[in-house]
Amino acid sequence: MLFPFLFTDDTDDWGLPRRLFQPAGLLAHVWARVAPGGILVMANQGARECQEQRRLLAELSIPAETAPFDSPFRSYAEPRFIHVAKRASSPSFTSMPSPGRSDSLR
Repeated sequence: MLFPFLFTDDTDDWGLPRRLFQPAGLLAHVWARVAPGGILVMANQGARECQEQRRLLAELSIPAETAPFDSPFRSYAEPRFIHVAKRASSPSFTSMPSPGRSDSLR
């Protein structure tokens, strides 16, 4: 998710309907679709957005690492931050025999 709207003043500036402003709902929706072992990458601009994104991640119990991001191609007025969340892998079933298959065939 690159630069999601986290504050109503931003959605107002873009002319988006307030009824669609649901940052926690959007994050929960996206996170629910990250496959086991998958990664969700988010970017924000400015310390205020970074803090709000971290608050939403914590509220939804999404473990994520956050770090500043500097572009080698362009400098920005506001600092950029990147958040990376990795969904836990599902349990491995490779040690269990497959149905209809003998353990001796492995």
